[in-house]
Amino acid sequence: MQTGDESGDWGALLRRRRSDINADLLSILPDLEMHGFWERIIQPVCSGVMMTWSPPASVNSPDKPNASANGAFMLMRKRSTKASAGTKRFATK
Repeated sequence: MQTGDESGDWGALLRRRRSDINADLLSILPDLEMHGFWERIIQPVCSGVMMTWSPPASVNSPDKPNASANGAFMLMRKRSTKASAGTKRFATK
């Protein structure tokens, strides 16, 4: 795994990767840090359930109407965010 570009700029590395693969959304799932007993029990199960309910391959499939993405980090193109009603869909009153 890369650790940022030459300058240590993760943002530049991720924008370049998104551009290289011509993606509107780049989502990153990190390694899990599990220190305690319950973290070791629950986190892998929850991760497995999320991958089963929403397989990463679904995100890239236009014929899947319920496609979704999940990750500790998500980078989206501005035009795609605006086209999907952006963050307004999640705003609270």
